[in-house]
Parts: sequence; structure tokens; C-alpha cells
Amino acid sequence: MNRIGRQIPAQIFRLPAWKGWPERAPSIFLFSQGLLDEAAQYYQTATGRNQLYMEKKIVFVDKDECTSCNQCADNLPVYFQMDDDDLSESHNNGNNINDAQIPEKDWDNVQNEIDECPGECIHWKK
Repeated sequence: MNRIGRQIPAQIFRLPAWKGWPERAPSIFLFSQGLLDEAAQYYQTATGRNQLYMEKKIVFVDKDECTSCNQCADNLPVYFQMDDDDLSESHNNGNNINDAQIPEKDWDNVQNEIDECPGECIHWKK
């Protein structure tokens, strides 16, 4: 069986009992991919949230305010690129154009680009 190391968030243990959890296992352990998928499906059903392991925020660029400085695309090309009109837009590997999902681990990097943007055109979607 393929085993991977992954932390199950504490939130799942505050949900109604799920097949004997938490008695069945501690919060940090090696779990099979099948068990992780089962936990993810249960968590999503019970909470209505799509993300089990990591929260995400969405960032976008107000193109009317963009100064075409290229700063965000140079500093963080994984989430920003310049379009055909030389205006910045957010993306996820070329998808989710101007609607990029940012994982929690990169929030500080994106926030830095928001703070340093000369056109003040990069925003978190509320």
C-alpha cells in the first residue's frame, strides 16, 4: 500500500464521530491515500468546505488601475503574468485568469506584491 505523510487538521476531530475517530488514530500519523481521500470527502460533506488540508484565497488585478510596471509578474510569475495589452493578471498555471487561487503557504508573498504594487491594483477577492 502506498503510504504518505500528511497531517489531518484538528477541525475534523471536532465534527461528529467519523468511523471511530479520534479513537482510531492520532492527529498526525502516516495514512494511506485511500483513508485521506475518505477523510477529505467526509470533511467536505460535513462542513461544506472544499479544502481539507489548506485554506486558499483568490487574488485578482483591477486592470483599470494597472500601470503595466511588470513588477508582480517579475517577482511572482507563478501567480502573475502580463496579458496581450501589457496589463497584469493573476493566474494558476495559465488557468483561472484573473481569479487565481493562492494556497495559504504563499499568502505572505502575494500580500507583499499587493503592498508593493505602484498602481495599487492587486486585491484579495472577498
